[in-house]
Amino acid sequence: MRKHPVLRSCERGFTLIELLIILIIIGVLAATATAHFAQLSDSAKASACKANRTSLQTALISYRGMNADFTDDIADLAPYMSEEAIPECPGGGTYSIENQNTVICSLPEHE
Repeated sequence: MRKHPVLRSCERGFTLIELLIILIIIGVLAATATAHFAQLSDSAKASACKANRTSLQTALISYRGMNADFTDDIADLAPYMSEEAIPECPGGGTYSIENQNTVICSLPEHE
């Protein structure tokens, strides 16, 4: 008795072409996911930088209230921070005071 051709092909397993197509699909999905996670990481760093600048801006206002003076040195704000330390930019930038009233980050993508 002869077996049906469809049954014969199922017994052989996957062909090399089918396996390659599956590997290509997995590779494309992995590359897409990796790019998405990198973008999320950059967005998180920018958000953390903004939170740090807000804290530094509050410390700058406190400095002015306590000293009745302006400062251009970001290190002068350390005693007015809750941790008593100047936070670091998560993206590797540096903070500075511009026009005696605004805290900025050196990285343009964090503005």
